[in-house]
Amino acid sequence: MKRLLVIIFVVIVLAGCEKMPSSQTETTQIAETVEIIEEYLPIIGNTQKDMTNLEMAMENISTAPCYVLIAVVDNNTGKSWAVCLESLDLLSAIMKEYDIKNPDIYKKAVNVVKQNSSRTFTFTKPKVIERLKPVYTQGILVKIRSEFSQYTDEELISYFSSNRTTNVQELCKRFNSDRYPVQTAVAHMLLERGILCGRGCLGGYLYIANI
Repeated sequence: MKRLLVIIFVVIVLAGCEKMPSSQTETTQIAETVEIIEEYLPIIGNTQKDMTNLEMAMENISTAPCYVLIAVVDNNTGKSWAVCLESLDLLSAIMKEYDIKNPDIYKKAVNVVKQNSSRTFTFTKPKVIERLKPVYTQGILVKIRSEFSQYTDEELISYFSSNRTTNVQELCKRFNSDRYPVQTAVAHMLLERGILCGRGCLGGYLYIANI
């Protein structure tokens, strides 16, 4: 009987050990995560046009929100990265980070953005930070930049203003990727060029906002 109990105990311990990652595995996973995030170093520009685009985006509370390009700083690790996301997602993050409550939720959150001339936002709450990581890879962003590097601003505006329900779909096929990350990466590229854009409410197409 004692021998049987010892065998059962050993089996249980070994099973538990298989489920628990080693410190080496954990260290590797952390290093890989940091490496991925460091690919998005903040290159967002701080011209008056960039700030104007940000303010215009934050004023858009429709079902077709504008995109914004900001720098995010993780206050827990000091890591930072640039990210393109919808303006409403930034507002949501700010409200959750600062526990902004009714009745002036939107106005207070917009003021936080407008008062930040550097477009760099520091967050502490892990769940908020997790939602502020890019949905697109650095590889997709590099491909998008390369694809349109020879375009003038006027040509970019013309291209994404015409056939706006299909132009992103064509890029998805070319890069073999889903629409959401490709479209957001395109928005990142456009905002780097100072071109304000947004997500349409019908079908989620990308539109040029400042024309």
